[in-house]
Amino acid sequence: MLLVWLATATAASAAPGVMQCNRTVDDATRGKRLKPPIALTPAAGSAQRQLNFGADRGEKVMRRLVLSASKRLPPTLTSEQIAFEALLSRSGDSLESTDFAEPTFTSPKISADRRSIVFSACFDASGISAGKYVGSITVSGPVGLGAAAVSVTVNAKDSGLFVLGVIIAIIAAFLLLLVKDASAVLSEHENKWRKAFGATVADPRWWVITVGALAAAFGALITAYDTDPAWGASGFSSLWTLVGSALAAIGGQSILTSLKSR
Repeated sequence: MLLVWLATATAASAAPGVMQCNRTVDDATRGKRLKPPIALTPAAGSAQRQLNFGADRGEKVMRRLVLSASKRLPPTLTSEQIAFEALLSRSGDSLESTDFAEPTFTSPKISADRRSIVFSACFDASGISAGKYVGSITVSGPVGLGAAAVSVTVNAKDSGLFVLGVIIAIIAAFLLLLVKDASAVLSEHENKWRKAFGATVADPRWWVITVGALAAAFGALITAYDTDPAWGASGFSSLWTLVGSALAAIGGQSILTSLKSR
């Protein structure tokens, strides 16, 4: 079940198509001063953008970032003169500070009416730690072209840690259920745990109930992973949270309380 879910998540997160992001930070050519000055502002839908990485740690594209110009851009302004700057850092007071790799960009296109600039940004998450990375892409050009900033958030999950956490959590939940039900019949088997365990696992009804409980626990873990776009940022703390969620899903606290009272 877990392997099927991971395969589906990986396929869904794959970038649809390949784009030529051949522009890098601060690689623009020089251009003539613009007179009068022209201001750039992000168009609606481009001021704040978000990109999420799940099981896939390859490259993804943030498509069609649009900047509007306050005046018609002069013919002397070419796409090679458009400059990019970008910095994204992981947020979180308790997390180690780290920066996301510098994105690359498609060659910007100036619209036919020369009132807007359109480009896309490529983000490569290879080797990036899980977390929420916040920053901006700043677009500028020759003197007189006012810079515009696009706020960017990139989230990355740790799917490998999640798989490990699920395995540990499901095993812990299974063992707790086994101990609980074996303890209930312990007195019927001369107070010998080995016999009580054997009688418990030999009962097909126990397996049906246990598998159902573990399926519910697994669903809770998947929900926790899916609803947190930066799952795993806190490292092993996230793993132990999974264990706690799985035990809570099967009523772990009440089970431990009942075992203690016996």
